[in-house]
Amino acid sequence: MAAIALLLRATSRPAVTAPLGALRRAADTAWFGNSVAVRAYGDGVGIRNGVLQGIRARVSSGSGESGFVARGVVSRGTASAALAWGGKGVGGAGVGVGAGAGDGRIRVSSLVRSSLRCYYEISKARLSLLVVTTAGFGYVMGSGEVVDWVGLAWTSAGTMMAACSANAFNQIMEIANDSRMKRTMRRPLPSGRMSLPHAVAFAVTMGVGGVATLAYQTNSLTAELGAANLLLYTLVYTPLKQIHWINTWVGAVVGAIPPMMGWAAATGQIDAGGWILGAALYFWQIPHFMALAFLCRQDYAAGRYKMLSLGDLSGRRTALASLRNCIYLLPLGFLAQDCNVASGSFGMQMALLSAGFGASAASFYFSPTSVTARKMFRVSLLYLPIFMAAMIYQRIPNPNLESHDRLPSEASENEGVSEYQKQLVYTDLKGIEKDMKQPWSFLPPIASLSAAPFPFLPAPEDRTFQQS
Repeated sequence: MAAIALLLRATSRPAVTAPLGALRRAADTAWFGNSVAVRAYGDGVGIRNGVLQGIRARVSSGSGESGFVARGVVSRGTASAALAWGGKGVGGAGVGVGAGAGDGRIRVSSLVRSSLRCYYEISKARLSLLVVTTAGFGYVMGSGEVVDWVGLAWTSAGTMMAACSANAFNQIMEIANDSRMKRTMRRPLPSGRMSLPHAVAFAVTMGVGGVATLAYQTNSLTAELGAANLLLYTLVYTPLKQIHWINTWVGAVVGAIPPMMGWAAATGQIDAGGWILGAALYFWQIPHFMALAFLCRQDYAAGRYKMLSLGDLSGRRTALASLRNCIYLLPLGFLAQDCNVASGSFGMQMALLSAGFGASAASFYFSPTSVTARKMFRVSLLYLPIFMAAMIYQRIPNPNLESHDRLPSEASENEGVSEYQKQLVYTDLKGIEKDMKQPWSFLPPIASLSAAPFPFLPAPEDRTFQQS
């Protein structure tokens, strides 16, 4: 049997570049059998300048790994040639056809690694993890003295699946746009590393699984919020990006819901504390994404997206929107104190932190350049984790969750005391039944004093008047 040897560097051949079709066929073709096994592996295989990139090949035979490893990225102008291993070679196309003796097999590790990489990219794993972090933050803030770690884990799992589904649907609907942008053209769908039906199946599975997990493991309110956020992101925010720049504010609503989901999962409702967390995430997102939109405005223009920064030649409107929302963050710490969500000096701490955030936005407003926009973007990345950590450290346990606050040992101890009290009551009732047979038990309470056999001895107990 024959197998395809991929894109190997030759030291004595002139530089050649394989056509895209030949490279694709070489990457997709491999055979099991009594011949050479070709293993393609590495961090992603993309298409750039009309050729396949990121390929490293290893040729091995059944008698041992009598092959070699070719490293490096193939692009136009690099020295690459075909090398036939034990057979004929096609040098002009940059592809070698080889045959060898022994039993060979294609190792599936490279396929698994490549698939996981595609799932990682199409789900925007880092963004999804940020969403899960905010949901977990809301769950902890809404908990009582003791955090239900199992409930937190289920909430995080369901939120993660729903976020992955939303991001996958987003990329499915924006294949053409992503292919025009340098920042997104190497994603699985525009680069052809994942098929459209595969991506749709992944998105549907994650969405249904995430909402079902939230419904069965937390409560219906959390599941409804998760489903509504998934639909809002997919059906409203994603198409609105190509229609009007108001999409940034709609996207901020999407980002504000996960901490409210966490709060609802812990409490079963959304009260003042949940709204404060959602408001904090909403106001934080505006300057964060305004800075990103200003820095990537040329890329967004190439992708045909509608952003405020594209129509704002001076950058002042973009910076003013950022500054305005930083100001809105100032009183939230004091509101958290008034609503008994956080204690101590949290209000003053958050006011100072928000003032620093606002100072970066003011700098961006007075000098709207890429330098000041990048500075504000970095400050936004610092603001959120500091805000969440400080609020968790100074949180006030939810007083409405006393039943959730008991430790298992305390619960078992209380149950044991309850059983003991029941036993005492049962014993008293048996004693009453026995004493009813004594003559003195039918006498009035005062008359029972004369029933003592000796005057100096205490009167017998009247169990009918003893409280359990």
